[in-house]
Amino acid sequence: MTLGLKSLILDERDRLDEAMALYKKQEAIRRELGDRSGLATSFQTQAVTLAERGRPDEAMALLEELEMIRRELDDHQGLASCLISQAFIDLSLGRPREGLPKVEVAYQVASQHQLGALAQRIRPVLDQLKQARP
Repeated sequence: MTLGLKSLILDERDRLDEAMALYKKQEAIRRELGDRSGLATSFQTQAVTLAERGRPDEAMALLEELEMIRRELDDHQGLASCLISQAFIDLSLGRPREGLPKVEVAYQVASQHQLGALAQRIRPVLDQLKQARP
């Protein structure tokens, strides 16, 4: 069984500390191997887990690292998704001013790189945030 799968099982059983230890071990291996794409996946999984468990600041730190990797890899879909995740954390923390620019960039990235389905999912969020802007 892989570290990732074991981590997911532990996470589902609400054994967060054990799951995070395995996620971190997986992250270390991917760093050592220079596997930037795999590292991005590790960060995404950890960030989702942390955000769902009420640890948004830790999740945001991972998402910011993830954003750099997505840009480095020229992964437009991953970048747009990462920015949306960051924006949702900003919104959950009552920081719509920080979230709106991230959604705008995510929409631009999706639109400019023929990611029509993603752009269509982002557009209503963007419109809603613009209407709610003070």
